[in-house]
Amino acid sequence: SVHAEYEMSSEGHALLDRIYDLAAENDYYALFGVEPSAELEEITRQRRMLNSQFHPDKLRHRAPHEQERATHMLALANEVYNTIFSDEEARELYDKLCMYRGEYGNLLRVDTDRLWYAAQNISLLLSSMRARGLPAVVQYELEQLLELLRVAKGVVPDE
Repeated sequence: SVHAEYEMSSEGHALLDRIYDLAAENDYYALFGVEPSAELEEITRQRRMLNSQFHPDKLRHRAPHEQERATHMLALANEVYNTIFSDEEARELYDKLCMYRGEYGNLLRVDTDRLWYAAQNISLLLSSMRARGLPAVVQYELEQLLELLRVAKGVVPDE
């Protein structure tokens, strides 16, 4: 594991690695090529550019696996735009997740009381994401983070 500085089980290390991988895969600002502070207009322009770039008509001459990847990217970009970026409340929730991403490793260094409060906040964020209909893969990232806190530190938020 690349996170050997944290004292925890191999299951904990595997979870932390998985969480960091999910965070990288779910970086939708990077997918759109914008900063988190980007206005909706800029994100909309980038969406149009992605739709143009990955449109099936433009990729007919490409290999089937490239066409498949482009179709996946286009579907993902449209889902993210429709479920996160075009909905102000959903975007605020996603931005909170992005804020936590910068603190994943630090969560394992704090005392149990502070960690319990963090777990409560993460659990509330997850509930809000579910209620708002954010993509399941984004919710899964938080589910894995809560599992890491349980496995590595024995911290479980209230239901």
